[in-house]
Amino acid sequence: MPDSSLGVIIVSYNTCEFLRGCLLALRRVVDEGPFDIVVADNGSTDGSVEMVRNEFPEIRLLALGQNLGFARANNRAAQETRCPEILFLNPDTVVTRGAVARLRQTLASHPSAAVIGGQLVNESGDPLASSFAFPSLWREFWNLLPELKGLFRVRALASRLSRLMPRLWRGSYRADTEARQVDSVGGACMIVRGDAFREMGGFCEEFFLYHEEMELCYRLRRQGREVWLEPRARILHYEGKSSGARHSRLAPTPILGYRLKGMKYFWSHHHPGMRYRVWQVMVRGLLRLRATLCVGGGVLTRDEVRARLLARAGGLRALVRELKAV
Repeated sequence: MPDSSLGVIIVSYNTCEFLRGCLLALRRVVDEGPFDIVVADNGSTDGSVEMVRNEFPEIRLLALGQNLGFARANNRAAQETRCPEILFLNPDTVVTRGAVARLRQTLASHPSAAVIGGQLVNESGDPLASSFAFPSLWREFWNLLPELKGLFRVRALASRLSRLMPRLWRGSYRADTEARQVDSVGGACMIVRGDAFREMGGFCEEFFLYHEEMELCYRLRRQGREVWLEPRARILHYEGKSSGARHSRLAPTPILGYRLKGMKYFWSHHHPGMRYRVWQVMVRGLLRLRATLCVGGGVLTRDEVRARLLARAGGLRALVRELKAV
């Protein structure tokens, strides 16, 4: 592919209809390329592989045959392209007209930048969280208690703080019209300089799913590279459609396990010592508390609700044991 081409990498796992929409959207904005698209399929059983082969013969398909996880599959696909820029997309995204061109322009305008993230929006066009501050013990506490987070309107408070301290706030609640530097961006849509990605060794493969993009941004920023959010590049994201996760509830146990195991790696490798030990104690304590509350709720309910709460309690306790063993 010529040097002006843009590598586009999409990792799919049982998202056939979303993936079709994602690829059709790229086909509609091909003039913002040229694109070198690689789809890495993590062993889907919903016809995703056949759909890509039959409907998008121009796209390179890596049928991996098994679920390697998000980080490993992306790294494997990245080996297939030598483009100077790589756009990582989730299969449940739809790029809008001008979004890809804007991302490339912003990357070209900031030579020190290694990553530019796009502004994710929902089906109504409302902005979704697209940039994130690096983890802290305070943020991790609230993330494990999302119900209280909503009760005390932590997101609304963060939004107000972002307006009062625009130079200091690097979280996800600001509404900007111009590109700005952030700690990290969401992996659903991010363009990365190929040389920087390869120098970092790609995504850390200790992460199966969730937080791998944040950890990559962390390493890049430690090397003096910049990470930017471009709010004028809007990308539709069907957030939570396949996983069922909601901001107002703690994620289902399998998803929660992926998130916490990834966070365990982040804290143990980037913040070893006292902060890591505090994180361990806090996470295990909050998971045990939630398990106890589930058992208590089960005692007061009947039938299906009781079974669901007791199963949830068992899953949380098992996760505590896994985190201790890993």
